[in-house]
Amino acid sequence: MALKRHKHHIDKRYIEVTKANGEDFINVAGGNNNEAQAFLTRGAQVIIRMRGLPYECTAKQVIDFFEAGTENSCNVMDGEEGVLFVKKPDGKATGDAFVLFEKEEEADKALSKHKESIGIRYIELFRSTTAEVQQVLNKTMELPKNNSLTSSNNGLSAQQPMLSHLAQVPVPYLPQHIITSGTRKDCIRLRGLPYEALVRYLYC
Repeated sequence: MALKRHKHHIDKRYIEVTKANGEDFINVAGGNNNEAQAFLTRGAQVIIRMRGLPYECTAKQVIDFFEAGTENSCNVMDGEEGVLFVKKPDGKATGDAFVLFEKEEEADKALSKHKESIGIRYIELFRSTTAEVQQVLNKTMELPKNNSLTSSNNGLSAQQPMLSHLAQVPVPYLPQHIITSGTRKDCIRLRGLPYEALVRYLYC
């Protein structure tokens, strides 16, 4: 149905609608993040987002967190390779991570650990998507391509990019109902959108 909208119009612009795959999404919407691509191509059915992790948290601690307990114990897919920490451009932890689980039945067990603790920190857990993983990593991990600017007023040099300023910029998120659900990588690519196009235009 979506492909039938090919060359329909938004205002005076006709829009190209083409079928895309997961690789297209990563390259177009998120850039070429090799770490994210390797993480997302492991074939997991479930992605869980963790928030509020201690900054020094390790992948082993994450695995132990999910394996603890009896009724809601669950196994992270591929061990430590199934844990992806979100970091700031300077490599420092953000307290967020994405975790893979192989089967759908693991989702409820994992989410039942919402607000359980690692150390003295309680951890928030949310069901996530491939789209959110890529979006978050690109917004938080991408270094500026040009760090050669200097300023005599603020004392920054070519060897000192404005990471402290970048780290404080809030990460924008797509509305959850716009993001592809689950771990499916099917998507539609739109080209030729007006620069001022809004999300609500896509419903028309």
